[in-house]
Amino acid sequence: MRLPDSPVRRLLAEENARGDNAYQAADALEALAGPGSKAAVAQEAIRADPLGYAAARAALLPLQFRRGSWADAAIFQYARPDAILLSVLSGLHSRYRGLFYGSFPLFVVLLGTFAAN
Repeated sequence: MRLPDSPVRRLLAEENARGDNAYQAADALEALAGPGSKAAVAQEAIRADPLGYAAARAALLPLQFRRGSWADAAIFQYARPDAILLSVLSGLHSRYRGLFYGSFPLFVVLLGTFAAN
């Protein structure tokens, strides 16, 4: 997905060449063009290449889907941990994650099934 040639595109290219991430580039853009300019640039990019935007968004789904949970397992600890119980729960958790989080096509099929109902 590419923006049309404009000062905004050149600014973002300069930020990228400097090694800044997207958030730093967005801050620089707002400093240059004023509040609300991030949304205007996003709309301009979508209008310039709607299929590229849709492809970029669709490519993020499997990546986000396979990310680990926001909750770190080390946060949740039992008051009296039992080694056997913990090993059983760990085994169930890994199978659950492998089935539901490791299979993006299964997720899409289930989502389609629920949406149809």
